[in-house]
Amino acid sequence: MMALATDASLFYVPAEGQNNASGIISTGETLGSSLGTAIIGIILILGVMGGISTAVDTYAPDYSGDEQFHQAVYDYFQKLDTIEGQDSIVVNTADIIIQNAMASVMYGLAIVLAAILILTLRLKNINIKKQ
Repeated sequence: MMALATDASLFYVPAEGQNNASGIISTGETLGSSLGTAIIGIILILGVMGGISTAVDTYAPDYSGDEQFHQAVYDYFQKLDTIEGQDSIVVNTADIIIQNAMASVMYGLAIVLAAILILTLRLKNINIKKQ
């Protein structure tokens, strides 16, 4: 898809300027990919860290006020591995938090992509004459 987008972008660029235009397009693609990955990562981490107390209250109500349990879930995220002797409730709660955060990121991306699709469909080429 990006090859077609690059070809379409370079169609109206004169031959002597296509090298520069191609470099700008490649730089934009790389920068967009990097920024997109960083933004998705930030949203995911914020969702995970912000969702600990809510998930504990919802999915492990017996441990709702237990600060040690909250800390155990937080430690699980810090190590991203099971801690020896760790309760499976901690692991299950952490997995639910990750799933909820990833779902939020996917919903957000779907909304952004839908908005981009709508904006793209509204673009008009002024060079095309209607007959």
